[in-house]
Amino acid sequence: MYILLINTFTLWLLSIHTTHIAKYLPSSFHYIKSLSLFYWLGLILVSMLFIIFIYKEKKLKTKSEDLISLTLIIITILFLYGTPSFIYSNPRILDVYAFSHIIDIMTRYGGNFFTGNPMYKSQFQASTILFSIISQYASITSLAIAKYYTIYLMSMISLLLYSTAKKISIKYYIIAPMAYLSLGWVPEYNLAPQSISLLLTCVLQLVLISILKSNSNNSTKVSLAIIIWVTMCLSHALTPIMNLVSFIIIFLVDILSKKKLHILNVAYEIRSKVSKVFRLMVLYTTIYVSYILYQSEFIIKRVISTIEAILTNINSESTFVVIDRSVIEPSYSYLLGYKLRMLIIVITITIGLLCALIILLTEGEKPLNIYISGLFLGYTFIGIFLVATGYNIYGTGRTYIFLLIPFSILCSMCMNEIQRLEHNKYLRLVRYSVVVFIVVSMTILPITRYASDPYNFISESELTGKNFCLKEKNTTYYGNIQVIYPIPFEYAYYTHYYNFIEMKSKEGKEYADKFNEINIIYNSGQFKTSKV
Repeated sequence: MYILLINTFTLWLLSIHTTHIAKYLPSSFHYIKSLSLFYWLGLILVSMLFIIFIYKEKKLKTKSEDLISLTLIIITILFLYGTPSFIYSNPRILDVYAFSHIIDIMTRYGGNFFTGNPMYKSQFQASTILFSIISQYASITSLAIAKYYTIYLMSMISLLLYSTAKKISIKYYIIAPMAYLSLGWVPEYNLAPQSISLLLTCVLQLVLISILKSNSNNSTKVSLAIIIWVTMCLSHALTPIMNLVSFIIIFLVDILSKKKLHILNVAYEIRSKVSKVFRLMVLYTTIYVSYILYQSEFIIKRVISTIEAILTNINSESTFVVIDRSVIEPSYSYLLGYKLRMLIIVITITIGLLCALIILLTEGEKPLNIYISGLFLGYTFIGIFLVATGYNIYGTGRTYIFLLIPFSILCSMCMNEIQRLEHNKYLRLVRYSVVVFIVVSMTILPITRYASDPYNFISESELTGKNFCLKEKNTTYYGNIQVIYPIPFEYAYYTHYYNFIEMKSKEGKEYADKFNEINIIYNSGQFKTSKV
């Protein structure tokens, strides 16, 4: 096993050594076409190691099991998420450059001289200040942090999920992080405020599950859960809304259990354990409402704009979209990648519901069954509601990254329950389906995750041009080159900038001709002179 792990890591090193992407063609398949044979051989080995580990786990000792599991998880992260950090010249995803610009301003001048998008200073205080401190005291540029941040983020999420699964399950701990990694195609895993809230949500679930499993009231854990919640509100003010809705769904599931329905068959003492979380939920709501009153302008505007967008889409009967905000006329390759993403979401929800049903119908840790299942249903409800009403920007990625947390844990719990009831051939079929789904999703992740990169890739020359624009903003040069960057750099994540990137990618010749036309000095009809 160790030899295979070493060989897999060696293949990854060879893949990043032999591959470098300096420019991007307007094709969703450009990333996978650029990857070397070493990458695909290594990814096949990762899938094989995962399958071998699942079915040979009984023969491993505890220490060996943890070491092999964590090593395999790290290698998987490097293959699926770390590769662009080494083969791209700059960080991927345009949002990163906007947030990086804000961090640089905070680092150089402090909050009193803040001139960028005000929401990063006033609404996402904790995240912005945290990254500014890291950049300043570690003497690392914000873009250097951003380039490798995804590796750190996914490593922390995987470690937290592994620890959570180990606290709940007897075995199959590795299922939780591997399920999450194989399905994380969304672009939100980057240097942005919500990434901190995502990490805090993982930590919060670990703490709440510990509270549910304990037989006595642990004031330390409760205090920790409160601190985490306050920090989450300060890091990304919209994330707690999703968590509160999920807690409400858990509450509804608990009400069903109090009705003593046969399908749940939950005893009174189990409900009393789950009520620990409900008491915290009331406190969380109070804290969040207080924060809304403090930051009412931003929160209320965002809520109102969301409701207006939903009502507008309902009135126009535009209740489902298959393309996102960054595409007007998508190419076939991009549309294929997007449809694959939608298919992955549908299968994820289906398997998640099936796993929740299985663990609710079997004996075991009933408070945890109710809590994890309710959490999954809550995130699913938010995502389906937003997508169905046409508000697709937040309906997919923003809820999906949180939905995967309970989904991954459900998969681990379900695998354990099926192992206990192995005589049932239908349950064994579910077990095989979970493993196959993880492996297939892992294999196609280079397509589903990086299909949008033609619209999010920043080349070295383009970044140099942006920096030049910023430095020469008040000089005569800026007027000659502003056609390249029609809006300020710090607002580079807005919708019209995404559409501009798409136009540039699809209409390269027209873009170049327009640039030359604006910068013409002399044109006699036979001879042209342009500014360089």
